[in-house]
Amino acid sequence: MGMVALFLLFRTFGILNSPNYLALIYIAGSIPYNTFLVRGFMRNIPKSLDEAAAIDGASPLQTLRLILFPLIVPIIGFLAVSAFMGPWLDFILQARFLQPENITVSVWLFRTTDPFNTLFYNPLRFMAGALLIAIPIMVVQFFMQKYLVYGLTSGAEKG
Repeated sequence: MGMVALFLLFRTFGILNSPNYLALIYIAGSIPYNTFLVRGFMRNIPKSLDEAAAIDGASPLQTLRLILFPLIVPIIGFLAVSAFMGPWLDFILQARFLQPENITVSVWLFRTTDPFNTLFYNPLRFMAGALLIAIPIMVVQFFMQKYLVYGLTSGAEKG
């Protein structure tokens, strides 16, 4: 239902074929999710760490920079990976909001599976495209792996 409203809104303002406004949808949609995920994660950080830093003479900025930031790196890593993978693998919004000259990789890959369109249909091209789509995801996952396991489990429940 929301996609129909967004489509009509974008068409009314004449911004239907703009990847920048599609990015705005992804950003606006991820803010509530990320906010509650970070909030749940940060609620598990003991208040005693802040109090101990204050007793030791740390300013609030030093407490944030030296104590809290190293503790929230796992959730930031998880959010970075999920923020990258969401738009990268999305198909429906990109296929409906962008014209053929502005298609993304996932829309192009889907069009290679259409046997009635002989210009694009090639099973080998589909396999090569699937590999190309997977490479950036694997690179991001590889570099963020140490943050992902801890970031997924932390902040999920209060115990």
